[in-house]
Amino acid sequence: MKSLARVGAFGMGRARGGDMGRKGAKPSSLLIAGLLLAAVLLAGVPFATGASYTRYATRSGSEGWVNPGNVTGPPDGQGAESPIAASLSIWGFGFGTGTGTITRVVIKVVYRVDVPAVDDSIYLEYTLNPGESAGANYLVWVPTDTSWTEKSLDITSDDSVNGGSWDWDDIAYLYIRVTNSSVGDPDNSVVFVDAIYVEITTAEGTTTSAPATTTITFDFSLSASPDVLTVQQTDSVSTKVDVKLTSGAPAPVFLSGSWVGTPPAGVTLTLSTSSGTPNFSSTLTFSTTMETTPGSFIYQVRGISGGIVRSVNISIVITALAPPAAPVLLSPDDKVTLDTLTPTFDWTDVVASTYDLEIATDRDFSHIILTKVTMESSATLSQHEALSYGTVYYWRVRGANAAGVGDWSQVRSFTAKIGAPKVLGLKIAAGARYVNSTEVQLSITALNAVQMSFSSDGLTWSDWEDFQPTKSFTISPPDGTKNIYVRVRDAAGDIGQSAVASVVLDQTPPVTRHFLSGSQEGGAFRGSVVVTLVAEDSTSGVLGTTYRVDNQDWVVGNTIVIAQDGTHRVEYYSVDQAGNVEASKSFEVVVFTPTALPPVILQYWWAMLAGVVAAVVAFTFVQRRLRVASRLRQIRKEKAELPKLKRQAEIKYFKEGSISRETYDKLIEEYERRRAELEREERLLLEKLKRRSRKGK
Repeated sequence: MKSLARVGAFGMGRARGGDMGRKGAKPSSLLIAGLLLAAVLLAGVPFATGASYTRYATRSGSEGWVNPGNVTGPPDGQGAESPIAASLSIWGFGFGTGTGTITRVVIKVVYRVDVPAVDDSIYLEYTLNPGESAGANYLVWVPTDTSWTEKSLDITSDDSVNGGSWDWDDIAYLYIRVTNSSVGDPDNSVVFVDAIYVEITTAEGTTTSAPATTTITFDFSLSASPDVLTVQQTDSVSTKVDVKLTSGAPAPVFLSGSWVGTPPAGVTLTLSTSSGTPNFSSTLTFSTTMETTPGSFIYQVRGISGGIVRSVNISIVITALAPPAAPVLLSPDDKVTLDTLTPTFDWTDVVASTYDLEIATDRDFSHIILTKVTMESSATLSQHEALSYGTVYYWRVRGANAAGVGDWSQVRSFTAKIGAPKVLGLKIAAGARYVNSTEVQLSITALNAVQMSFSSDGLTWSDWEDFQPTKSFTISPPDGTKNIYVRVRDAAGDIGQSAVASVVLDQTPPVTRHFLSGSQEGGAFRGSVVVTLVAEDSTSGVLGTTYRVDNQDWVVGNTIVIAQDGTHRVEYYSVDQAGNVEASKSFEVVVFTPTALPPVILQYWWAMLAGVVAAVVAFTFVQRRLRVASRLRQIRKEKAELPKLKRQAEIKYFKEGSISRETYDKLIEEYERRRAELEREERLLLEKLKRRSRKGK
């Protein structure tokens, strides 16, 4: 078998390959030959059961024969035979009219060859409608029979062959072609076609076969829908004129028209399309005025193509203009509650030049709040015409034209929107006063809200989004008071008043410093040391300060008294109202307690060892008194140092300005508190000494 190549939408040819057996054909011998048999004209008309057909000559005299060698004519005296020609012939098949519905078409070709040729291929091909590539399916076979043989190509309306969705009622032509791949090669067989038949099957179960024909005459039909019209003065009416192909190849059709008999005055006619190639449609419109003559008239539309003329008559009744009938109200429905204050009203068109819409607060229309005039059969209230919330309204409509004012429609009522959209509440971070993150959670409560929008300044707003009771929102640095605005709107698009909430953004931790007070010698404190912790936070304020000494438990407070000898490590940090935690700080302080005995005694204790035993009781008593006395001296010395610390604080604040007022106040407060503690301890020790003195006596 030789390879197949398709040319164009309907062309088909053969390209001879390298493996050609005994044949050594030159490229010039690779002629594309075909016999294109004419179209089946459907044009939407069902196949007629029992229709008759005419058999025409199977070739035109101008074709000539294409035969190998010395073959000069049809063999065996078959006058109806045609060998496959080098030039194409257009053959066709015509349908009659009837009520049958085509469901299947079978193309049958009757052929024979003079010499069997296994290397030749014959193609039976079809396509639907001129110029379309859809279809183009084919049946391929190798001619081996020298007697008359029949081959068939089955086409069904369920598209089992075609490969694309179609309906016989949509098909205007069916083109058929038979091609011999080796036409003109003297070494090959000649294929003779006796006839091509088209077998038709209808839904009614009837099957009819008829031969193809070489001639299909062009014709078309003309119709109007509707073909009876009624129109009132000052109005217009239209009809659709259809031009459909009934047979033959399509050709241009030109439309025109005229009145039959006496024409009416004052009628303007327009034809949307005045020419075209079937199938096509054109809209014919009759427009009247107050001067148009009432009565019954006939207008004839003609279609002309060459010498073919088809026409259709259209009857038109023109009536005198009368006041419009009462419109029928369409929307809003009666006794409904609307979701807007600017509703749209709609009613039927009653051929009026204007309409009066009345809205009142009572059914008798004694309190009319709005009268609106419009040229359309609908009207929408503007914002300055907006109605009042929750009010019941009544409405009606009437039309007017040049003949007068029509009757009022029936009355309908409706209730305007119950309430405006409104923000009821807005909370930031569950109502917190301070936050330390730019990401905050909003809580929103609202009435009649379907969408919401946000702003940081009340001027630039975010896009509308579906209403939700919570919303994640990002505020911008730096620290300080931040405002968040929210607004809502309802299903009607009405926007309520915006609401605002504030929060203080504080992302800066507090700063804490420590101050030491006590008798200091050589970098150490005698007896005890007082540590004062002073924290500052300029945005949200200090929530509290926490400290610990020597890795013991953390304690909340600002004052530490260390009286135990040794080196001590103090750690501390503060937290502000926004929850910012300061990084922990630490320092070390040394405390020592001086001895109550002279150093020489301690140095030469061994020289007095003999007297120790005798003086144990006396020593113990004296030692206790000395301890109390020593503590009294420490207290009095610390009391003497306190005024110096107070003076230093005054100098730093009033003179140098190196500390804030808040720090100064805390230092003075700590000074007063510590002095009171020392005086209380001093009184207790003095009372203790007095009691022991009385017992000693």
